Amino acid sequence: MSEVEDRYMRMRHSSVMYKKPKRDSWSGTKVGLITAGDDAQGVNAALRAAVRMSQFFGCTVIYIKQGFKGLVEGQAENFVEATWISTSDVLSTAGTYIKSFKSDKFRERSGRLLAAKHLVEHGISNLVVIGGDGTLRGCDLLDKEWTSLLRELDDRNMVDRDLLREHRHLKIICIPCTITNDLCGTDTSIGVDSALARIIEATDNIATTSSSNSMAFVVEVMGGHSGYLALEAGIICDASMIFIPEYPPQGDWKEELHAKVRDDLLAGSEVIMCIVSEGATDTSGHPITPQCVTDVLDKKLSLNTKITVLGHFQRGGVPTAYDRLLATRFGCEAVIALKSMPVNTGACTVTIYENEIICIPVKECLEATDKCLKCMKDKNFAEAVILKGRRFQHLLSSYNVLHNMRSSPVPDMTGLPGTSVIGIMRVGKTSVAQCWVLKAIVGFCQSKYFCPLVIRDGFEGLVKGHYEGMTWDMVKEFTTKSNACLGSSSLTASKVGLQKIAAALGKLELSGLILLGGFPAFESLMEIDDAKHHCPALRIPMCLLPMTILNNIPGTDVALGSDTALNEIMTYCDKMKRAARGYQNCVFVVETTGHKCGYLASISGMVCGADAAYIRQEPFNLETLLRDATHLRDKIKAGVKLGLILRSEMANENYTTDFIHRVFSEAGLGVFSCRASTIGHIQIGGLPSALDRSMAINNGFSVASWMIETIESMVANSSENYTHVRLYKTVLSISGSSMVFEPISKLVAETNFDECLPLYMWWMKLRPLISILSGANEEKRHDGSYSSSISSGQPNSVHKEDPEEGQLGQRRHTIFV
Repeated sequence: MSEVEDRYMRMRHSSVMYKKPKRDSWSGTKVGLITAGDDAQGVNAALRAAVRMSQFFGCTVIYIKQGFKGLVEGQAENFVEATWISTSDVLSTAGTYIKSFKSDKFRERSGRLLAAKHLVEHGISNLVVIGGDGTLRGCDLLDKEWTSLLRELDDRNMVDRDLLREHRHLKIICIPCTITNDLCGTDTSIGVDSALARIIEATDNIATTSSSNSMAFVVEVMGGHSGYLALEAGIICDASMIFIPEYPPQGDWKEELHAKVRDDLLAGSEVIMCIVSEGATDTSGHPITPQCVTDVLDKKLSLNTKITVLGHFQRGGVPTAYDRLLATRFGCEAVIALKSMPVNTGACTVTIYENEIICIPVKECLEATDKCLKCMKDKNFAEAVILKGRRFQHLLSSYNVLHNMRSSPVPDMTGLPGTSVIGIMRVGKTSVAQCWVLKAIVGFCQSKYFCPLVIRDGFEGLVKGHYEGMTWDMVKEFTTKSNACLGSSSLTASKVGLQKIAAALGKLELSGLILLGGFPAFESLMEIDDAKHHCPALRIPMCLLPMTILNNIPGTDVALGSDTALNEIMTYCDKMKRAARGYQNCVFVVETTGHKCGYLASISGMVCGADAAYIRQEPFNLETLLRDATHLRDKIKAGVKLGLILRSEMANENYTTDFIHRVFSEAGLGVFSCRASTIGHIQIGGLPSALDRSMAINNGFSVASWMIETIESMVANSSENYTHVRLYKTVLSISGSSMVFEPISKLVAETNFDECLPLYMWWMKLRPLISILSGANEEKRHDGSYSSSISSGQPNSVHKEDPEEGQLGQRRHTIFV
């Protein structure tokens, strides 16, 4: 690596999360924007972010339409200056509004020579390119050949020498976009989550048909040489077997398939489904097609088997909230990196690695991808799995756990002497995905010969004796059932009575207790931790798995259920905008839930393209409302048809949703009308999102594994006095790239109990993006201070800056997974 590259790599973590960008700090620069290769959901969000962030910096943005084909051909209609309005109302549409074409000519040097000529003629030496593996390879070639291409243009007198000298350096930043997730170096790409959502939507519908008509289904999903979609979809829908190129079945796969499906039938499974990645092979490299799988099921088990090929259905549909946020972050980060990177750095790409957004050289990404492909070709599948990244390894581990649970069922051990019992309880309001969590925990515990005991209706149910032993047979179909499989109660431990809880735990002789829930569960765990010295029955390992749409649990960046809530808010706002297109010139004021936490309003503001999102953690007053109303008047006069204002439900006691609606109605007289709406309990959601389902299974396995290891360690060490008991009350913490179990005693110091919030909230650092991407005056709204005195109805000093945060790159955070 050169000295220039090394210097850039050291500063590659520079981000809007850490360094507030300055308006018009890159004026006079032209930025070219290309989408190449196959399309995916979320590309338009990346285009919108790249255009508006560039315009914020004072740049002129040029759309290069028709991808590399348009770049090579160079027609004037393919080089169009981007306008603010051109990026309006595009978040909810899949595909790319500037079109994308592959170009065989660009693969040849003569084609790249023409591409260089057209870039120079249009004054473009800064490129943001959105695409997949082929696109990155094309960018890498163009970057490596740039100097020689300009020399050839000069030798052939194709372009004026002064113009060539002015654009002698080319800077390229790529944004990974491929639904198959086949690029190494990034854990996920734009479009992956939406494609997975389409697959799960299809398998949900197929499951009802399968159970009703006793049919088996073989579902083929896209993938090429990547089995990511098939792997995660197979885990979520609990497929009988999956076939992926990175991890082919060992031995005789036909016999293994026959045995697994036969066991599922004998166990009474209502749904028989196999997932096949289109590039799947056996260990010898022979293709495994849906027809091969169907033949085995038909001949050996006489099943009525149907093949469903999802095909391009996976590329379409509305982008998910995660894809919109990821694409928005990628688009902004790409422009910031392009602005910051020195010349001669080489083509780079933004990626998300272990939940952290970074920027790496394109050649590094391609080398890892080629190495992975070579490993699969050489049948070195273990190395290929490692190269696919930690996320892929975690998924594969989860699949193997599920595989073992299905293949080796354990009988009910409830009441057997010497069996350790682990309680599972929900505390707080209901949320989606708890059935997926429960299935994972029960199955894992039983596979390790522990007895899972489900306690219904929280601590109230514990005291009243509402509990029963659970087995795999009881929970294996839970993913098709209601979300209320555990009941719910918002009463904390102290309100129910710690002595009563201790007595009930002592009667049950639990070895450990797993809590699922939000802040009431967190408070309860803290109260039990404080009381353990006086109540020996409370000195058992306990762990909280955060599960709340509010996402307000200290120590973790994301809680189960919050992604589903974001998607529900996004869908609501999308439908409202679509219905209002006939009205035109309309502004909506929408109230989201969140209690005192502004997470949902803030992240929804980015994924829905809101003009403002008012929350309790950030001061706002009448002047703020009038300024935003004036800004909307100006935008609508300029041609924008719709506006969206979000307000978190407890943002301010005085500036209510109705008040804000009346302010905007008055301010918009003669220019726009205003309507108000409150979403309400619909935000909890019906079926959980694909992301929440996947997290529920993986987190469930992690919590159950920690609990069993802790109990076994205590037994092995004969910890009768519980010397290290403080470590046995923990919270599953997902922060940045790590998943750890934090002691509750440590997290108490990071908690604002008056507001039911963590002191540090990572998503606050993303809020300036709402203003930047809406065109508002970012400097006036976000002054970087969250502890100043605020108006009546709002708390003081709710948000605290991260104590670990200082220089660039010292701490990075998740997108929201």
